[in-house]
Order: sequence, then structure tokens, then C-alpha cells
Amino acid sequence: RNTMNPSTPKNPSLTLLIGWMGSSQRYLRHYESMYSQNFNLTAIQIIPTPFQCHFRSKMHLKVKEVLNELRLNHFLERDCLVHAMSNNGGVFVSCLYEYIFTNLGLQYGENDNSLHELREWMRNRVKGVCLESCPGAADLRKTPMATQALIQSMSIPVSHFSWLNPLYYLSVSLNMAQSVIYRLLVRTTLFASFMDQNGPYMGNLRHMTKDLPQAQFQFIIADRDILVPKHAIEKFVTSCNLEVERLHVNHFDADHVASLRKDQKGYVKVIGEFVRRSLGEENGCSQGAVANPTEEQSF
Repeated sequence: RNTMNPSTPKNPSLTLLIGWMGSSQRYLRHYESMYSQNFNLTAIQIIPTPFQCHFRSKMHLKVKEVLNELRLNHFLERDCLVHAMSNNGGVFVSCLYEYIFTNLGLQYGENDNSLHELREWMRNRVKGVCLESCPGAADLRKTPMATQALIQSMSIPVSHFSWLNPLYYLSVSLNMAQSVIYRLLVRTTLFASFMDQNGPYMGNLRHMTKDLPQAQFQFIIADRDILVPKHAIEKFVTSCNLEVERLHVNHFDADHVASLRKDQKGYVKVIGEFVRRSLGEENGCSQGAVANPTEEQSF
């Protein structure tokens, strides 16, 4: 599911917003509003399905679909930021890099000239990459607790479960299924390779930090994240050996992908600094100004 906005704002730069598993246009619209209202950037929503996230060939087809739409709308001619949330968003970015830089695109209808153009686009036009609540080895045994924390962060009351509350049955079902999920997903070769520090998922992202020498890299870590714990992301950050001037890490006292909901003003300030560093002094909101509240921005 992609949302391509063909309008051209005063600032022609754009942001690719890659959502987390289970996200929807409704939730990503809050991030889209932040980028458009505060920084005058065109935001494009990209929401991979869980099926695509767990099968690399399906994710590569998703990458091809997105690149074709970017070409069609002439978005490859613009400077670009990438903002990926959770490991599912990170997997999309990893497969995007793999598709373009390892000649894998040749298997999906690209030719040498088109791949060269895509590499030049990533090297010269992708000015910054923000990875939020990723990448890191997910502890899927904590899926039920992480789901409950995410529901709470969406302001849905779950503190007092009762037999009348359907969320009670969701929580019970997830707890009963957690061992099955762990065995079926974590023990499979493909998913295990995504979670391995030296596997293709994190390996591609690590190589990307070297192949995009001009790009800024922003990591947003939720300190109360029990699905992708902060130490797992910090381990990946350390392994990248990024130059200090290109690396920025910010922590929020929040649950998984809930930093914006937890601290909107602080979050917008961090993103503003990221935009300014990536696109120039004339962009960004260094003082953390927040656009006038709208219905879309209320959680």
C-alpha cells in the first residue's frame, strides 16, 4: 500500500515513510502531517505487509513497485529522506539497498543503465536515513507484552481487562501463541537471518552506511521497547563505525514506535535537526516548533 502525492511544495524534497507491521495510513498520517506542516516536505507512505516482510522475494517485488511509482511521478529527481519504523520498515530499506547495489534488480527487469541511475539516486539524492525502533534482534517471546504496550500507547484502555473486553481475549491468545510464534518464526532460516547481526538484513544496512557517504543517519530508540530492546539497536549502531558528524542517536522514554505519541514536541525537534543536517540550514525546525494542532495530529 503506497500513497504517492504528486503535488510539488515550495520545498521539492520528499520523505519516504515506511511503516511498521500493522500500521495503517491513519497512523502514518500523523508523521506525514509532521513532515509536511513543519518542514514543508512531501511525504510518501509505504506500508509493507507482514507477508512481504518475511519473504525477501516478496519484499523485492514491493521495492520494484515503489521504485516504478517514484519514476512515474519524477520523484527520483528530488532530494530524499528515508524514515523507517520497526524492523519491518528496516527490512524494506535493507531490501531497497540490496535491490540496487547488489545487481539483484537485474532479476526483476532492471538493466545495467537503470541500476546505475538508481545507484546515483541513492548516493546523491538520499540525504538522510532515520531508523526508528530498529534495527535489532526482536525478542518475539515478548510479542504479547509489546502488543499490549502498543495498544496502550494508542490510548486504548487495556489496564483493566474483563471478560467483556475483546482486548482481553487478544492478550490471552497472544500469550498462548507466543511459544508457537517463537518456534515458527525465530527458528526458521529466513527470519533468523533477518535477526542475525551478520545476516542479510543488518548486513545490508551496515553496507549502506558506507555506500551513502554523504547521508546523515538518525537512530531513534525507545528506551521502554521490549520488542526491539535498546541494547540490540545500540549494538548495531556501534558495529557501523559511522563518523561522528554523520551519526545521531536520540532516546525517548517510550514503547515500541511510540516516541512521537509520547513526546510530540521533543520528537519534532529531533526530526527537525535531522532534516536540517540532511537538507541544509534553511530546512528543519531546530527549536522544535510544532505546527498548530489539527485533528490529524491528535492521538
